[in-house]
Amino acid sequence: MKRSLFLIMFSPAVSISSHAQIAEQAVAKFRLLKNIRYGSLSTGANIFTGARSIDSSTALLSRQPDGSWAYKTVSATQEKWYYGYKRVTADLTNKTYSIVNDTIAPGSIYLPTLALIMDRLAADLAKGKPVTMLPDSVIAGKKYHHFRVTQLDSMNKDKKIYSATSFVLDKESLLPYAYRQDGLGFIDGTDMYVTQLDEFRFFNYQVNKRSFADLSALMVPKGFTAARPRHEKEVLKKGEIAPDIDLMDMKGKRTQLSGHKGKVILVSFTDNGCGYCGMSIAPVNDILAKFKPSDFTVINVNSFDSPEAILAYNARYKVKFDSYKPGKSAIEDYRVDGYPNFFIIDREGKVVNVIGGFSTDLEKKLSDAIESAL
Repeated sequence: MKRSLFLIMFSPAVSISSHAQIAEQAVAKFRLLKNIRYGSLSTGANIFTGARSIDSSTALLSRQPDGSWAYKTVSATQEKWYYGYKRVTADLTNKTYSIVNDTIAPGSIYLPTLALIMDRLAADLAKGKPVTMLPDSVIAGKKYHHFRVTQLDSMNKDKKIYSATSFVLDKESLLPYAYRQDGLGFIDGTDMYVTQLDEFRFFNYQVNKRSFADLSALMVPKGFTAARPRHEKEVLKKGEIAPDIDLMDMKGKRTQLSGHKGKVILVSFTDNGCGYCGMSIAPVNDILAKFKPSDFTVINVNSFDSPEAILAYNARYKVKFDSYKPGKSAIEDYRVDGYPNFFIIDREGKVVNVIGGFSTDLEKKLSDAIESAL
C-alpha cells in the first residue's frame, strides 16, 4: 500500500465560528457506541534513529457497564486483550502467553487504540486545548473533516517544543479515517532533542453489531503454554578477567579489547533505539573528558546497528567516545541482558564493577568505579 494513503498533508488553517465544534461532535458520537471492530495501518519513526516502521492490526472494542472499554488487538505476531486491569498477551510465533495486572492505567499498553485516541481528544477539549480547523481532506474523491489539536507550542533552550495531534474524520460517521501525532522536544533531564511522528489509518469499521465477542471472557488460544519468566543472568563478578572482544571500528579497522590493556576501560553496551542509552551519552562524555587519555578510554559496543546508522546517531547526539561493532559472542560473554550496560575494567584486564541501566547519578557511579581502578 502506498504511503500517501495514510500520510496526512497539512494545509493553511481556515477560520470558522467554532473550531472545536466538529471535534466535540465526534467525541459525543463515539461515546454512544457499544462496540467497534476495525483495521488499522500505522507508520512511525524511532525518536532516536528516525528509522521508519510499519504495522497492521485488527482491533475489537467493547463498551463495559462502567463506561470503560475492553479491547483486543491482533497483529501478525501477537494477540493482546485487556479488561479492567487484566492484560493478556499471546505470542503467536512461540505459542506462549502471559497474564499480568496492569496497574498504571487501563489499556495503556494498547496505545494508540481508537478508544484511547478519542479519550485523549475528549481530555484535550475539556482542558481547552486550541483546535484548528483545516481545509477538507479529499481522499478518493470523498471529502473528510480535518482538524489539529495543539497540546504544546513553546520554546526551550532556543528550540521549539511542540506537541499536536491531527484528525481526518468521516463526515457521516465522525469516526477517524486517519490520525497523526507530531512532537518536538527534549528527553526529560537531558539535552537530547528528538522528533516524534506517528501516523495511523483506520478502515473496515463495523459498529454496534448484535453478535460481538465478549471481551471480558476471552480465553487463551488452545495449545498455548505459559511463557517462562526471564531470570537474570549471573553478571561478571569483581575480580574476574574480562572476556576479550573482537572489535571493528566505524572505518572497518579490526582490533581487540585486549589491545587497550594497561588503561582503565569503560566498556559500554548500547543500542541506537534505546532511550536510556541516549540519556547516558552526556554522563559518559563528561567521564571521558575527566580522565587522561593515557590512563583511560571508553569502548562503546553496539551489536545491533549498522556502522552508517551508528555514525549518523553519534553525530546527531554529539557522542565523543569511539564506537565499535563487536564479535558475535560479546553479548553472551558479558552476559548482557539490558541496555545500557557498563563494565569497568582495570589495567590488568579484571572487572572492577558492573553498572546496569541509566540513573541520574550515573556519572558519579562510573567516576567512583574508574577512580578506584586508577
